[in-house]
Amino acid sequence: MKLFQVCLASPAPPRVARALLQPRSNVRIIDGGDAAPFQFPWQAALLAEHRFFCGGSIIAPTWILTAGHCVDPLTEFHVVVGALTMPKGHEASRQRFKTNRRFLHPRYDVKFLDNDIGMLQLPTSIEFNIFVQAVALPSYSAATVDWTGVEARVSGWGKTTDLADHNSPMLKFTTLKVVANAVCEHVYGNTMIANKLCLSSDDGGHGVCQGDSGGALVVRQGKTMVQIGITSFVSLEGCTVGMPQGFTRVTAFLDFIEETTGIHIED
Repeated sequence: MKLFQVCLASPAPPRVARALLQPRSNVRIIDGGDAAPFQFPWQAALLAEHRFFCGGSIIAPTWILTAGHCVDPLTEFHVVVGALTMPKGHEASRQRFKTNRRFLHPRYDVKFLDNDIGMLQLPTSIEFNIFVQAVALPSYSAATVDWTGVEARVSGWGKTTDLADHNSPMLKFTTLKVVANAVCEHVYGNTMIANKLCLSSDDGGHGVCQGDSGGALVVRQGKTMVQIGITSFVSLEGCTVGMPQGFTRVTAFLDFIEETTGIHIED
């Protein structure tokens, strides 16, 4: 099957996936609920001029984590945080930044959506408040954690149906379950390697779609929400066909994040 950037990807024989990207390709939360204020305070939106195309997450006052296909090949970005509506809104918590400081993983592979991770550095610090906060990153020790069976939440402004011709104006979220990578290998073949996470819904009827790319996949650890994945791809057959979906595994790239940003990541 083919991958489609959400990116969307293809069952055995391997289907192509596609990245969940907007407008170059689109992904939005399927069958999700509307997010409440301060429910996802780390949520960021990436825009080209005034056009939304990807999500991201705040990981520090001047750093946004996103998918590699969201920052390649663009050179200038507008970043909005503290927003529930997109692209326009009047939230008092809304903050907007412009930057050309992008950092793409040196081994990013657009064909196989491998090492699909990138970061943006903002020129000034985000002002944190109850509506705008950084998401926690996993520790190095979490690299050995098997997340299979764990429920995780994902949010974004992507499409809500395959046939939609525009993104959701309201931030949406849904809950997915981490499944064994072998489930995705059956669908996407050998493109599904250890630095990716495979997720699915219990009923196959909800998940991410075009425009959700780059958003954070989070799990609850005690009272803290920790980002374990970055929205990356879904099946080229569509977002609503019940196929598992692919996410970049954050623990596989902690060295890259720490070396690029200077953020201290716990052992």
